[in-house]
Amino acid sequence: MRPGYPGNGQDDIRLILGADMRLADEKDLRYIPQGGTFGEVEIGLPFSVTNMKSGMDSAASTLLVRCADGKFICIPTMRLSGSGQGNSAAMAAKANLLEAAQPVGGDLAVRRFRHCPG
Repeated sequence: MRPGYPGNGQDDIRLILGADMRLADEKDLRYIPQGGTFGEVEIGLPFSVTNMKSGMDSAASTLLVRCADGKFICIPTMRLSGSGQGNSAAMAAKANLLEAAQPVGGDLAVRRFRHCPG
């Protein structure tokens, strides 16, 4: 990430993606609502679909990345510099890298990665 990322108070954030990163399967995509505003998730921008009842630490709240071919990459775990490894969405939230939750239906909300400045 770029130095001085908003809200983190650090000079640099290093994200180390877990070795368990893979092409998403049906289980990973079970909380993704069909159609609606979800189709507007930007290609290549990590996001998480969160069940508002279970929160960011839920195993269902992993980071996903929409690919240009319509498939998704699942990033279950990640490590922040200076931290241990954990749930990818929870780690991104801890580093203040996710936007506010936007409801997409029922108890579900999508949280997108913030764009890096410049």
